[in-house]
Amino acid sequence: MLPSIFMAISVIFEKSQYSFGFVVAILFFWSLLSISLSSIIIVIFGIPVIKILNKFNLVK
Repeated sequence: MLPSIFMAISVIFEKSQYSFGFVVAILFFWSLLSISLSSIIIVIFGIPVIKILNKFNLVK
């Protein structure tokens, strides 16, 4: 996982900004960022929801 991140960073800082590698690196970082943000949001909002559902015995 980490080597691919470093490769994407090196592609971003190359001189040719709008090459195919640059677009791939941007899409890679965008997908990585969206996946990590969505998992953080699920954890933050999921725990109180499970506690509320446990209070009403809706989770078995």
